[in-house]
Order: sequence, then C-alpha cells, then structure tokens
Amino acid sequence: MNCRLKDVEQLARQRFAEITAEDWGRICDHTDKIVNQYLQKEHLFDKISDEMSFVVNIGDSDDEWSSSDEEEEPSTTEIEGVEPL
Repeated sequence: MNCRLKDVEQLARQRFAEITAEDWGRICDHTDKIVNQYLQKEHLFDKISDEMSFVVNIGDSDDEWSSSDEEEEPSTTEIEGVEPL
C-alpha cells in the first residue's frame, strides 16, 4: 500500500469529523470504567511492588553467582485477589 501523507491526513480528518458526541460519550465512559477498575486494585499493585526486591549485579561476568542465589526457594507469597492458573 502506497499512501501519501496528504491522503492520510485527509482520511484522518474525515474520520474524526464522523465521530459523534455519543461516540465520545461511550469512549469516555469506557475510559472511566478502566480507571475505576485500576483504582480499586491499586492497593494490590502497591503491595506487590513493596514486596519486590531487585539485585543488580555489577560484576564483570554473568557467571558470578553465589550459592545462595542457586538455593533460594521460589516465593510463595499469597497476594489478595490473585489466583493460581
């Protein structure tokens, strides 16, 4: 497909002109719904991020592992609202 920038701009303006107030209302309602869902679960994200820790290895080699890295058990922390697959 070979499009010229002017053609793309014209098509975009045409489509934008076709969007009605009702269309925008539905889009805004949908956005509000997603934001509210996020706000309801925000405490879960905060809890997870508070429990996470990161180790940055600044050594010269990726092969530099301590035995504690290899023996560490996987985390079994239960998180509210999250279920195993």
